[in-house]
Amino acid sequence: MEFDGSSTENKGGTNVILRKNGGKIQLSFKLDFKCSDNEAKYEVLALGLFEALRRGIHVIRIKGDSNLVVKQVTGDFALKHT
Repeated sequence: MEFDGSSTENKGGTNVILRKNGGKIQLSFKLDFKCSDNEAKYEVLALGLFEALRRGIHVIRIKGDSNLVVKQVTGDFALKHT
């Protein structure tokens, strides 16, 4: 799965590419709420994972343009509470 999310002043948009058995499924979603760029990236990651499961994809490799989001999901980065 490859994902990219972005936001504007009022709304966000996302793109997901799922690859399965040599085929490619391109999806895009409109986020109809105000969000930051990072929030859009988390939303698209969740949407992509949901779509992968819905389409029977159970083993997945994730590629994204946000190192922060990918590292947090894989457990390489964690939030610090002060």
